Amino acid sequence: VHRRKKEFILKAFSLLREFRNHIAHGNRTFNISNLPVLPKNALLSLSYGNINAAEYNAGYGKNDTFAVILICFILLKDRYLLTNFLQDLKYTLIPYENTIINDKTIFEIFRLPNNIFDRLNVMIPKQFFNQYYINDKTHRKAAPMLPTSVRQVTTPSNT
Repeated sequence: VHRRKKEFILKAFSLLREFRNHIAHGNRTFNISNLPVLPKNALLSLSYGNINAAEYNAGYGKNDTFAVILICFILLKDRYLLTNFLQDLKYTLIPYENTIINDKTIFEIFRLPNNIFDRLNVMIPKQFFNQYYINDKTHRKAAPMLPTSVRQVTTPSNT
């Protein structure tokens, strides 16, 4: 398991670097080729179900814009940054979601799932839920970032 995570991180940083360099030198994000490919099994397990084997096998999430977004969501461990990143994606893409360019939607052009916002919304709490756990009754780790739906909330009625 540790080896797979290490391989994923190495490939992820390599992909981010190459993706950034292509963009910085004028290449379009939807027309980039010859980028490092993320390892399938590690991506499937680290993405909390945001991509499945069929999508990966069809080319999604291997080394495209979706892969770059997933890398950011997997590696960033700051709920505030992830939430802002998701909002920025929404503000950038939603105005064009009903616009057709060369018979394609904005999501098809950037090879993004149509429900990307729903997928990423689900990923944020899952990522932070797995960071905090109770390993026994005497050794508890605090869970300040957990959504109220998955943690016990102390109210005057239950104290």
